[in-house]
Amino acid sequence: RSDGYSLRLKDGQLVVSEYDEDVLARDDWVSDINKGLEELGTTRDEQDVPFKGACRAVVPLIEEAARQLQARSISEMLPPQGPVKTATVGREDSELRAQARRVTEYMNYQLTEEIEEYPEDTDGMLYYLALTGTCFRKWYYDETLGRPTARFLRLDDYVPAYDALDMQSSRRGTHVIPLTKSQLRCLQRGGVYADVDLAASPDRNSEFEATVDAQVGVDRQAHKGRSEDVVLLEQHRYLDIEGFEDVDETGAVTGIEMPYIVTVEQGSGTVLSIRRNWKESDPKYRPLEHIVRWRLLPGLGFYGLGFIHMLGNI
Repeated sequence: RSDGYSLRLKDGQLVVSEYDEDVLARDDWVSDINKGLEELGTTRDEQDVPFKGACRAVVPLIEEAARQLQARSISEMLPPQGPVKTATVGREDSELRAQARRVTEYMNYQLTEEIEEYPEDTDGMLYYLALTGTCFRKWYYDETLGRPTARFLRLDDYVPAYDALDMQSSRRGTHVIPLTKSQLRCLQRGGVYADVDLAASPDRNSEFEATVDAQVGVDRQAHKGRSEDVVLLEQHRYLDIEGFEDVDETGAVTGIEMPYIVTVEQGSGTVLSIRRNWKESDPKYRPLEHIVRWRLLPGLGFYGLGFIHMLGNI
């Protein structure tokens, strides 16, 4: 919507402030991941102690375990016949079997041909999953590409609510979306976001991003403060919007919050869109699931355990 509600500044500031709270709440968990990435043994580490030019040798146990899991898993998830299999529930007949076969063939075509990034994206996701124990994948229709899309989200790209136990019952979750000014303009012209002028967003300053850059030898510090990119926060949350309230049989407002997707610019809190996130025919307002959580091993809370946790102390 592009009316007065969706552009109220306080709604965008609420999204930004709660996102900041969620990021701060998991700071220790991210720090543990960063320490584990530094122990992969993929970079040279020269030291001056006990003498100049000394080298700290790191046993690549975590890296080897992650690569083995990645190699074994990709062959199971992307077999030659395609990743999708179907099964009919209940009584079978020739018509149901034919329908199941058509669904299998079409979905395999979508994942291996139409969604071009799916095979490579899945391969990279499995590596991150093995290391960190938790990763996310977002399924959505890309307006600029004109087709369904599946994208792997790193742990700094998706931030759940501080008290989340699972994806279904979480009060909110935030997808961080960096865009160039040109990409944002295309989405605004296509009607995805409100057509408002935005200044460049502040640098993300992601600790996880900095650790990954150090491992691969990329230096973003040289470009700090000069980027023209815009960072959007797409928050899946519950709202009770004035004029669109839930009502009971008598027409009285119940005060029940319903699932929406609110997208704002991180720096200013400017609201770019608010979209309904349930089927209009669903009287229970069950939220549609666009983002899927992957866990290697279940942990004590929302996040899973990876090889960094299981082998890191060794």
